[in-house]
Amino acid sequence: MNMNKILLKLAFFVVCVCSMTACFEDEGNYDYTPLPVFYVDTTGVQTEYTVTQHSTMTMPSHLVYDGNKSELTYAWSIYEASSGQYDNPADTLCTTEDFNGQISVDPGTYVLEFSAIRPDGYKAFMQYELKVEGIVGVGELVLYERNGQVDIDIVKSTRQIGSLESSSVLRNLYTNMNAQYPLRGTPVAISVASDFVSIFTENDGMRVFGDDLRHMYTFDEMFLTPPSTRKVEGVFTDSGTDAVVNDEQVYVNLLNWSGGLPLYPSPKVLMNSSYKADGHIAPGGAGAMLGYDKSQGRFLFATMYGSEFEACTATGMSGLDKDLLAFQSGYNYYVYAYMEDHVSKERSILVMQTGRYENNHLPLTDLNLQSCPEIADAKWFTNNSLSPVLHYATPKSIYRVTFDVATSTVTPDATPSWTAPDGEEITLMRMTTDAGIDVSDSPANKVLFVATWNGSEGKLYYLDVNVTSGVVTSTPIEVFTGFGKIYDIKFKRR
Repeated sequence: MNMNKILLKLAFFVVCVCSMTACFEDEGNYDYTPLPVFYVDTTGVQTEYTVTQHSTMTMPSHLVYDGNKSELTYAWSIYEASSGQYDNPADTLCTTEDFNGQISVDPGTYVLEFSAIRPDGYKAFMQYELKVEGIVGVGELVLYERNGQVDIDIVKSTRQIGSLESSSVLRNLYTNMNAQYPLRGTPVAISVASDFVSIFTENDGMRVFGDDLRHMYTFDEMFLTPPSTRKVEGVFTDSGTDAVVNDEQVYVNLLNWSGGLPLYPSPKVLMNSSYKADGHIAPGGAGAMLGYDKSQGRFLFATMYGSEFEACTATGMSGLDKDLLAFQSGYNYYVYAYMEDHVSKERSILVMQTGRYENNHLPLTDLNLQSCPEIADAKWFTNNSLSPVLHYATPKSIYRVTFDVATSTVTPDATPSWTAPDGEEITLMRMTTDAGIDVSDSPANKVLFVATWNGSEGKLYYLDVNVTSGVVTSTPIEVFTGFGKIYDIKFKRR
């Protein structure tokens, strides 16, 4: 009986629910309005940009929206990539849909963020990596002279800077910023540190800020005690050391001093003796350096922080009746000293194994170059650090030579690898050792820089080099024109 009552109540409940549902039947008269499409279309969009400080930049939003765009709120914001938006609040640069504004933040790497916000608070956004360079920025600094005036241009090549859309040259950077400090005399070299650039001629020099090449120190201000004679013969920059050879003495600045103190204190001395330094200096391992005392034909060693030179004592490192023509590190981390005999004028390479932290450099072999064509006229030499190949250049041609340290043999090509066009003479040849910026294929050991002069215009050729064989492609990768007579080039990374 109780079970029948329960079933009766359950049936009554079901009938009531069905009746209520019939009373509230949906007539189907509602209008359903779909939300408008609202997003940033990133398909094929470039996400990394490199711009110059204070330059004007334009960029489309790539926003897709089916609604009324006038109801949206826009913002283009920027903040340092290393800190994050919340550690370093973003600055709003622009409040229009497409970006059109000036980038005036300090040089560095930033996140540029676009955002669009609907009235209901829904947000669509996109982030870009923005590398802001100083007015000078990254590129190959080119030191040249024309009509008695020394200047610097910078080449920005896509082969060295992958984020660029096209190559370009910025002109007259030094004279534009330093009209009251003209540099005179034959250029010698550029020294590039992290925050500054030093420029030297035979009897003058200037240290400038790296971001725009503005005057920092004059020649005398670069020395703790200005030298009585201005006779610059060479410049050297390594990972921890910056040195200049002036009047046969070596002045060394430790780069961790930065720009706050005079560049060069008193010159290094040689223990228990004196020396007359050649203008060439090579890395001696771990921030140390190797020099050459031309007065006694011996090599000199100094540690990064040492104030004194030591004469290298290994057999074959002293008592040489030779001049030093070039001094480079290269294949197998050896040091290659290109020498010319005082009497016979024969040319050779003394190959040395560096002692790294200590004065224990060892000569491995003497490679005789006399079988190489036109070697007596060679003025520039360069090593490939990844293979046993070297190149040398006369004023007209470049030659390739393979060598074997173990057997002390050289195998030169009989014909030039590259010859300057008619009317042009080579004024500089150098293999790039820098890996470049944002490039998938590093140019190190793969690009040979060759500068030429035709009497009125300097040119800079980028030649492709096979990293294993050293074979030079005859057609240049790029050619940059419009310089004076080029004396030095150095890659600037920031």
